Amino acid sequence: MHQREPRRPVRIAAATRYDRNRPFATISNVSSRGMELRSATPPAPGTYLEIRSPAASFAARTVWSRGEAFGVRLQERIDVAALVEGRPQQRNDTASIPDEAAAARQNARREEMDERLGRAIVIFAALSVLALSSLLAWNALGRPALLP
Repeated sequence: MHQREPRRPVRIAAATRYDRNRPFATISNVSSRGMELRSATPPAPGTYLEIRSPAASFAARTVWSRGEAFGVRLQERIDVAALVEGRPQQRNDTASIPDEAAAARQNARREEMDERLGRAIVIFAALSVLALSSLLAWNALGRPALLP
């Protein structure tokens, strides 16, 4: 059995994004490959999410969840000292690795556009029904006489 990497206790505010949720969270401990976070609405195990701290953004997958706490495995290794100090992460050459955080952002944008389109369709349908019912009422009541 392999030895678990040491965790560093921290308290870093973060924003998370998964599915259509965007709750705030606090990173409570971190290692180079994972984090424990706390949130009022933690994601279910298996959920892919984006975690944004003041200095960096990370793609991760939820491994466990208990109450308000949940643990994630990061897509790639991070520099723990840089995260704690609020410095940007030094990235390795990741040109060949798919950027799951960018894909998550793109999916979130698509979902937002889908929601807007859905609302526009509902509004259009409601206005169409209103116009049709007004026309039917106009015809049913008869056209008022025009002034001579």
